[in-house]
Amino acid sequence: LRQQAESCICGSGVLLGWGSNWLIYVALLAVVFHSWITGVLVYRFSSVDRAIADGIPVLLIYFLLDPLFSRVPLHVFATAYAASLPWPPVDWTRNLICLILPLSVTTFSSASAEMQKALGLLNDGDAATGAAAGAPASALSSSSAFSSGGTAGDD
Repeated sequence: LRQQAESCICGSGVLLGWGSNWLIYVALLAVVFHSWITGVLVYRFSSVDRAIADGIPVLLIYFLLDPLFSRVPLHVFATAYAASLPWPPVDWTRNLICLILPLSVTTFSSASAEMQKALGLLNDGDAATGAAAGAPASALSSSSAFSSGGTAGDD
């Protein structure tokens, strides 16, 4: 083992290996673009929308790009894949996990939006019943209008 280590022509430094393959530069460009577009997305929308957008590349890579790249006749891709990958992928467990990820984030986003609507209606109900501004929602549920089964306009 020591003899193999002494015969190794190794380098050192921060930039070691950067000139060995052009795909390293493509990967760097992809990471920089992803970071930039993530910042723009969070700035314009929300972090929940970012989570939804993060699930889309998983689907694209697993279902489209991986089987596609396994068929590209370039040496770089031929060494990475022993054979062409089937489409759709035959691993049903992984297929379902890849589909559940963005669907669960979308469900959470929809539930969050519905909760905001419900809170908005609850706050509008506070104003309609004459409750003090800033009163907690629990005070509204114990008011006489809701406990007697009537509505705020039945007084």
